[in-house]
Amino acid sequence: MKQEILNKLNLGEDHERECKLATGGLPESIWETYSSFANTNGGTILLGIKEHRDSFTIEGLTDKQIVKYQKDFWSTLNDRNKVSKNILLNHHVQVVEVEDKKILKIDIPAADRHDKPVYIGTDPMKGTYKRDYEGDFICTEEAVRAMFADQRDVSADVEVLDEHGLDVLDQDTVKGYRIVFEQLHSGHPWNALENDEFLMKLRAAAKNKNGTLSPTIAGLLFFGEAYHITEIFPNYFLDYREECDDKAVRWLFRTHSNEGDWSGNIYDFFCKVRTRVDDDVAVPFANRRDGYRIDRVDIHDALEEALANALAHANYYGRRGILVIKKGKELSISNPGTIRVTKEEFYAG
Repeated sequence: MKQEILNKLNLGEDHERECKLATGGLPESIWETYSSFANTNGGTILLGIKEHRDSFTIEGLTDKQIVKYQKDFWSTLNDRNKVSKNILLNHHVQVVEVEDKKILKIDIPAADRHDKPVYIGTDPMKGTYKRDYEGDFICTEEAVRAMFADQRDVSADVEVLDEHGLDVLDQDTVKGYRIVFEQLHSGHPWNALENDEFLMKLRAAAKNKNGTLSPTIAGLLFFGEAYHITEIFPNYFLDYREECDDKAVRWLFRTHSNEGDWSGNIYDFFCKVRTRVDDDVAVPFANRRDGYRIDRVDIHDALEEALANALAHANYYGRRGILVIKKGKELSISNPGTIRVTKEEFYAG
């Protein structure tokens, strides 16, 4: 019976939904759910119905209730003192008949990043919600700021850190990067540039308001020393661990950005870790056309790309750092931040 009702509503079993009986008027909690669905992955609000574990209780709504609820809903949705953004169109709100009773179905899409955060009231820090398996929850100020930051089409990475000079960059890192760059791009005109000019070409440095050179945010993260990075990003932390099933052993190998005997920046972390994440990948015995053995397969590139993407797209203003754990043949990479495409677009490539 439950599946039949879901089919009638064009909803899959795993579709995010919130059912409200709404017998005494348009529920105030509907706006928290509107905000949470919009800021997460979208969902559907059903008024006039209650969901149980294996069934629904369908009370239905009268025609008079439906007219009033629709009027109240659209009126509040378009009041900027009540809701920050209306992301719905007329077809998102429908009257549906189920078991000869009428319910109100409100489909809420995931908001575009330019519209997030979608919040209730006039203070985004107090009225922004997201959704998890337990329901609607209010976002932290950090999460709200991350949504505002994600609105920008121009990356914050090129922001110039006016108060810092290029001395905050680790010169050994810059030197090592230039060696690799020259190996990959022999004959490139940038190879003849002085370090300052080279860093400007990479957008790792730029002229500040005084006309002298300062690192950009990207430059500091990529080439800087961890001590200076944490002055801007207090919670910056890069952590790589190799674990095993023996609970008495915390880890087999570990390196992190606060060790103090290396720079702790993104580039050096990537160089230290990249060969470890894929050194157990099996490579079938085969030779290239030139007679040399093939020593890399596609999975090597995939693992390194996953690591590079996690480092490049993390929200370093967040409360937690990047954690990479290798355990047997499993590799997990977690970073603070969100992707700028929908889940469907992500999995579709």
